[in-house]
Amino acid sequence: MAKRRRQFDAVPLQDLLPGVLKGMRPPNRGLLAKVKRAWIEVVGEAFAQRAQPTALSNGVLSVEVTSSAVKYELSTFRADAVLEGLRERLPGLFLRTIRYRLGR
Repeated sequence: MAKRRRQFDAVPLQDLLPGVLKGMRPPNRGLLAKVKRAWIEVVGEAFAQRAQPTALSNGVLSVEVTSSAVKYELSTFRADAVLEGLRERLPGLFLRTIRYRLGR
């Protein structure tokens, strides 16, 4: 019994690329700027100088901190207050969690 080959119509690459690239949009820089402004209000100037939001992706806010002590303070003692404060100031923002990373 002979196998039948499927025939596919060739699609020009230029027709495929817009759909692929649409899903690879760069992060919304304007949204991160809004988060950074709200961040200062929520954590205060002293912590804002030592902890900066660097990225927002899929509901996860990445924050770079200057020391382990700052990371511990924000992720342990102030975790709920920071998350709630950002949600209150940015009601349309989907924010699931905050991840702190030692850097700078």
